[in-house]
Amino acid sequence: MYDQMDIGEESQKIMSKARWYNRWLYSFVKPYLGKKILELGSGIGNFTELLVDDRRLVDASDIENKYLKKLRARFKGINKWETGNVGNFNKVNDIVARNKIEIIFHLAAQALVEKGAENPAKTFKVNVEGAWNVKE
Repeated sequence: MYDQMDIGEESQKIMSKARWYNRWLYSFVKPYLGKKILELGSGIGNFTELLVDDRRLVDASDIENKYLKKLRARFKGINKWETGNVGNFNKVNDIVARNKIEIIFHLAAQALVEKGAENPAKTFKVNVEGAWNVKE
């Protein structure tokens, strides 16, 4: 059986192979994008890749340091990378203010049911409070 984190990363790797699908999804948001974007929950960079290809300035953030290491290696010198938690309003607000962010993509979530059941308070903080913090 996979470790919980392996399932998340494995799912992202599978989605990285769905390039046409990812580009199709991106086509819906592209008309509304500014130049400076904060991507929360960047994971392994599936969405980041589309933003970079479109010459957007991306500040990527993820709570998992292992994903940030992969992003730094994959997109050398292109973007800023920050460890962050959408549940921390002050951190999100600081990143937005400091980098003059125009658009936020909130992709951070606890989507694994078993992991969510093990720690429902943390899941609520990420999924509900995190979305609220971004809205604010």
